[in-house]
Amino acid sequence: MTLKKLLTGEHHGKRVQFSRAVLASVPSAALDYSLVGILMELTRIGILAAGTIGMLAGLAVTFVIGRRWVFPKVPRGHLHKELLFFAVSAAAGAGIHTGVLVALGPVVRRGLHYAFAKISAVSAMFVWNFVSRRLSTRHLIRAAARRQGSAPRGSPGKDLGSASV
Repeated sequence: MTLKKLLTGEHHGKRVQFSRAVLASVPSAALDYSLVGILMELTRIGILAAGTIGMLAGLAVTFVIGRRWVFPKVPRGHLHKELLFFAVSAAAGAGIHTGVLVALGPVVRRGLHYAFAKISAVSAMFVWNFVSRRLSTRHLIRAAARRQGSAPRGSPGKDLGSASV
């Protein structure tokens, strides 16, 4: 994979998608962690509330960047379905995120820095969100193509990735 292929073009194989998702997570994580830090240091709210607020802000950025750059374009007229899939997936990801924070909460109270708990929660959520977004995007593209009676543009192996995640 070349840097040019990674940063530009319409190649949407799973390696490029994953690499782009990792790069796209930088601004999302920066917003998320900044909000957590500000809330934890300035307002003294708990890790669960601060982590949830940061996560929601990061998810909004993730959706926009993912839609524009990481994943293949979902056909026109399917934004509502894409948002629904994303919201359901993000809710499950939020459950994973919250579960990790709850599990690590006692350790944070005993002295583990909250950043380690947050990194663990975001990492688990990232993997879930990437896999579910990749699968839902592929599903929407294929369903739209079936309804139109045609195959998606280009080779499914190149545009949509292989059948495995």
